[in-house]
Amino acid sequence: MKIDLEKEIDLIKERNKRVELDKAWETSLFRVGFISLITYVITAIVFYFLASEGNKYSQIFIAKRRRKYALHILSELKTFC
Repeated sequence: MKIDLEKEIDLIKERNKRVELDKAWETSLFRVGFISLITYVITAIVFYFLASEGNKYSQIFIAKRRRKYALHILSELKTFC
């Protein structure tokens, strides 16, 4: 009985060590920086191709979004003034 308890305690300690390592990786600055960098690069690539001169459909999409945003800002200004 006593050996079983000691074995279980050892298993729990080993599990706690693994959990601490996983938590350290999840909260590490390297991981946060890496995910931020990858997100920035992917976003930059997408916007680069959306804004390219040869892609007329993306230009239409961007123009519509700009117009919609401008109209939204104007409506907000009208209610504010």
